[in-house]
Amino acid sequence: MQRLFIAACLAGLMVPNAPMAWSETPPCVEDRAALLSLDFNDFDQDMNGGWRAIAQREGCELDAADLIAQYRAQVEDDPEFQGLSTLIWHEAQVRALADQIGPALALFKQANKPVASNGDRAWKHYVEATIAFLEHDRDALDAAHAALKALPEPDHWASLVARTEEKYGFTPVWPNNLHVVEALQACFEDSYAVAYSKCNRGLARSQ
Repeated sequence: MQRLFIAACLAGLMVPNAPMAWSETPPCVEDRAALLSLDFNDFDQDMNGGWRAIAQREGCELDAADLIAQYRAQVEDDPEFQGLSTLIWHEAQVRALADQIGPALALFKQANKPVASNGDRAWKHYVEATIAFLEHDRDALDAAHAALKALPEPDHWASLVARTEEKYGFTPVWPNNLHVVEALQACFEDSYAVAYSKCNRGLARSQ
């Protein structure tokens, strides 16, 4: 009888349909259709929107990479679309930051563009440096850095700087991404996430 009485008292303390004492973690991508319907600039170039808003949330990096992959799949057959290599690069970066190195490398190796100017050459050497870092090839990384640093400033650079300052509020420095490559060198033994973020910021503060 005593056991039945205790059980009845405990049952009386339970409130039907009471909310749980904890809440589930919200999904990383709450409105996938809306994000996939954005134009390229809003999806990729908005520093606080599009896929970046997902990637900036802790634990959501790979969800952001998968979102970029979905967006890429829906535009890659459009001959008018000009941002495919940028999407490939950003997906690769997000996967590398999340330490998904194999898929990241496969994507980085697709990210090169036809070389028609020093700007294209700068990009080529940046891609080479990133791949060398992820493949732990110090000689190739140093060679890419030397080639990048030796590139003369292109004729249109001043006008590009002016447009970038007006549109994005910062001043690019020639050659493009040299500071990132030097961060990869400085933190060669670390992960891509450490080299690209912490080492990169450290170099920027010291300059």
